[in-house]
Amino acid sequence: MQSRQRTHQVQMHFQQQQQPQPQSQLQQIPSHPEQQQQQQLEDDSQTVTPKQEYRELKRRFKVLVYENEYYQEELRNLQRKLLKLSRDKNFLLDRMLMYENVDSSEESDSSTKTVEEKGPPKK
Repeated sequence: MQSRQRTHQVQMHFQQQQQPQPQSQLQQIPSHPEQQQQQQLEDDSQTVTPKQEYRELKRRFKVLVYENEYYQEELRNLQRKLLKLSRDKNFLLDRMLMYENVDSSEESDSSTKTVEEKGPPKK
């Protein structure tokens, strides 16, 4: 049950990633000294602290673990299907071979009968 929930979470994550993200608008370079200071403060606040970076990496790792689990489950399901199809194929090939052997033995029996019916060659 948990794997299905995780699978759903991973699928939702992929759907969110596939949606187009709005592009950030280019900011104009301020010309006044006060605006430059304000811009500098905004830039400093946007820097990533090691703690934030750690949390982001941890979150991404968790997503990758779920993604890996999802792909492993898909692989197991596909391997089961492949095994079933291989067994079915082998079964059908065996049946075909059985019928081909019966047909070829009937043909060889009829050809030997015609040779035997003709009798020995005359000298």
